[in-house]
Amino acid sequence: MPHPLAKLIALLLMLWPVMASPVSHPAWLLSVGLFLLLLSRLKPPFKLLLALWFKLRWLLLGVALLHLLLTPGEPLLPGLPEQMSKQGLLHGLDRVIRLLLLSGYAWLFNQTTTAAETLNALRCLAPKRGPLSQPMGRFFDLLGFTLLAAPRMLATGRELDETLAARVQRVRGGRMQTLFWGWYQRADVLLNRLLSDLPRHEEALIARGWQDGLPKQTVERVVWRMKEWGVVSLPFGLVVLGVVL
Repeated sequence: MPHPLAKLIALLLMLWPVMASPVSHPAWLLSVGLFLLLLSRLKPPFKLLLALWFKLRWLLLGVALLHLLLTPGEPLLPGLPEQMSKQGLLHGLDRVIRLLLLSGYAWLFNQTTTAAETLNALRCLAPKRGPLSQPMGRFFDLLGFTLLAAPRMLATGRELDETLAARVQRVRGGRMQTLFWGWYQRADVLLNRLLSDLPRHEEALIARGWQDGLPKQTVERVVWRMKEWGVVSLPFGLVVLGVVL
């Protein structure tokens, strides 16, 4: 597998042909073809991508409506308000398609790269010396902890609320008894969850730079081999194609 830094640079390079090139431009069409090729080669769970796009429905609808109402041009239909223009509809659909493609690329990156690898790639971009090295290191430590621990913490909170709701319903007694029983159950569920999540928390601490009680840097030197250059070269070629043509 190529280094995650190469995949991150490739993802950033794809911003230009996806968001800046016209839809009919060869660079944009090739970016769509590359996305479909990656889907066929990697074979990720496509239902998760559809679920992501479904979660973005209100954002996409808002973008389409803003372009529809704020872009001047010919009226869309005779009976509709003059603010709704044909050009606004086309511009809105154009932006929606671009956002779908861009989120698809980001989703593929997330499916093929772990949180620890993403953190390592970001730390490789940070300065190793100078006045910004220490604050940037702290920032990436916090970011690494968030990437590794926050999703699980949110899931734990939801499971905790569901478990407590099911247990409290079975309690019979006064208000104070129910209150104390609820806090007891909350502590019991939380303690069991923490004990079961110790390996994951240990992974988060290692990613933050701590191992065996001593601070340890997780940044490794990137060796650019054929895999890394191959991952970066195709998006770079699309950027050059979008600039030249």
